[in-house]
Amino acid sequence: NEWNRAQVSYKKDEFGAVVGRQRIILDDSRFIGNVGWRANEQTFDAATFTYAKDALSVHYSFLDKVNQINENQLDVSDHLINVSYKVGSGKVTGFAYLMDKDDAEETRDTIGVRYAGSSMAGDTKIIYSGSFATQTYETATAEADTTYLALEAGAVVSGVTLALGNETLGSDDGNAAFGFPYGTNHKF
Repeated sequence: NEWNRAQVSYKKDEFGAVVGRQRIILDDSRFIGNVGWRANEQTFDAATFTYAKDALSVHYSFLDKVNQINENQLDVSDHLINVSYKVGSGKVTGFAYLMDKDDAEETRDTIGVRYAGSSMAGDTKIIYSGSFATQTYETATAEADTTYLALEAGAVVSGVTLALGNETLGSDDGNAAFGFPYGTNHKF
């Protein structure tokens, strides 16, 4: 047995805060997610602060521990920053996920941008998204700089989604590949 969530939450007007073991899902959960289909989902011992007003949303989390789906717990000192702004029929998001394992000399810093939106063409909903990120990975013995690119477009017709996407994960001469240590990876 494992506690998935044990948190204290506060919300007033545009501001919010959550402290304790919590679920954090950012954007499409590619980078930060809960792997929710598992019996023990991925959760975070963290302090989270949010601000949302009109078209702007700001999310900041400081992570102290990551409770993984296989009952492993990682001691970390991570900062998750996610800022989005609604533009037209979509949303542009800038993010910085700065990950630092406490028990090992290992850091993984990911900085990127994402745009996702939709529009109507008669009775058909057109969907589209694109993401680009860079990642620096460092250990005591290796260092790597990699990139990530994802593009997707499709349509929703009579409740059926038809889409085509491409996702490219870079690597750095065999030192390391672009990674998603806290992502809901099975979804992709």
